[in-house]
Amino acid sequence: MNKELETFKLDVWNPINGEDLIKPLSWIEPRNLIVSPTEDIFNELVPDKFLIEIFGVMAVAGAMEPGTSGKPFCRLIGKDWIGHGPHNFRIPTKYRQRAEKFITNNRSKIASAAYRHANDLRDAGDLAYQIDNKSEYSRCYPHWRMWPLPNVFLEFY
Repeated sequence: MNKELETFKLDVWNPINGEDLIKPLSWIEPRNLIVSPTEDIFNELVPDKFLIEIFGVMAVAGAMEPGTSGKPFCRLIGKDWIGHGPHNFRIPTKYRQRAEKFITNNRSKIASAAYRHANDLRDAGDLAYQIDNKSEYSRCYPHWRMWPLPNVFLEFY
């Protein structure tokens, strides 16, 4: 594990357990999460359709305003992992090729999943637009980007 991150508390999120999929959307306080540390979500046994839902939840959880219990909003993206979003996700994986191919080929589907998981439909539409926008920047705040998801960090080993 990165020494810089060892000093920070990392909570565990196991979206592979279907009951836990939307759990981050109910957490009010910002969290730094490790995703399925005992199971690799990019394993071939996990279907793309489920990965799309996982990434949709992470997109919404990264765009939630602290203290609003799930209301998405446009926000400034920082450069460092810790502290630039309400919920940040670290995904350890040994399946680099599948991860890169999935992220490259499923942007629109992830945007649709984010739209479905967001609570406020007006803001959900803007969030989905930001993810799917080919220019990679928000139409309301041109210097804020939403793709690649700024609160999701892949760790290849």
